[in-house]
Amino acid sequence: MTKDIKFSLIVPVYNVAQYLRRCLDSLAKQDYSNYEVICINDGSTDESPSILAEYAAYSHFTIIHQENRGLGGARNTGLSHACGQYIWCIDSDDWIAPDALSRIYAAIKSREQTGVVMIDMTKTYEDGSKNNLSAIRSFLPGEELTCWSLTRHLLLYEGLYAAQARIFRADIIRDFRFSDGFYEDIPLIKLFAKQDFPIVHLPGEVYYYFQRSGSIMKTIDRRVLDVFQQFRLVADYLADDSRYKVLTAHFFFYLSGITYERCLRCGDKSIMAEARQLFREGKRRQASIWQVVMRLNISIKRKLRLVYYYFKMS
Repeated sequence: MTKDIKFSLIVPVYNVAQYLRRCLDSLAKQDYSNYEVICINDGSTDESPSILAEYAAYSHFTIIHQENRGLGGARNTGLSHACGQYIWCIDSDDWIAPDALSRIYAAIKSREQTGVVMIDMTKTYEDGSKNNLSAIRSFLPGEELTCWSLTRHLLLYEGLYAAQARIFRADIIRDFRFSDGFYEDIPLIKLFAKQDFPIVHLPGEVYYYFQRSGSIMKTIDRRVLDVFQQFRLVADYLADDSRYKVLTAHFFFYLSGITYERCLRCGDKSIMAEARQLFREGKRRQASIWQVVMRLNISIKRKLRLVYYYFKMS
């Protein structure tokens, strides 16, 4: 692999044998040739390693085996090996469109020194149905996509937090390291919150985001509380920027509310108690419950639930 390759695709792999070939085939059969694929077998115990061995024959595929370090640790290994000018993290149970890289390349060329390409994600389900998630669905017509506007929308719970929805210029993300635990994508906000580089949005079906039972995002156990560990990394980073003081308070309150609601369904009293304490902390950060529910881009039903929990714990 030469140093002038345009894209590095980082693919952590852990026990996804049932879906892995679909993902890797989509990466191998792109209509654009200047890219590398870095697959990290993160201690899989199923047939994933033998499937990866089949793709080692492709000259632009690199297969790395390591002990299990979690999704963040596997992505970090990929970042350490990436040689591309732009870096894209892809989950191994998802797949991309055949022209994804050529379209992303055209988007990059549309603006000088593009720092990030934001892509839409197409949620796909086991029954074959799908729906599109726009990366800028909350932006008003004509609203400029900038580092500041993107951060503001994300802190109002608007937009996509997933690493897969962003292709970063290598100099922006290469030294970043994902932390342990769930929701490791949230600290990526730090990469653009205080910056001022061009961001481009690429609409349409580019990335197919598979919704399978048993995935991380459907799990309800103590790990759902990891979201606060990840968010505090962002809040600490933004603490000296007055633009974000109110927004981070809103975001923490909302996270604490939806996490408390999820934990009510887990049946574990210790987890519920910890989530309740975090929700009370979220309340203390708020000057006004009415201000936050008016500003957050969430459904009326969810706003009413937040108000209910807020006064229930008064």
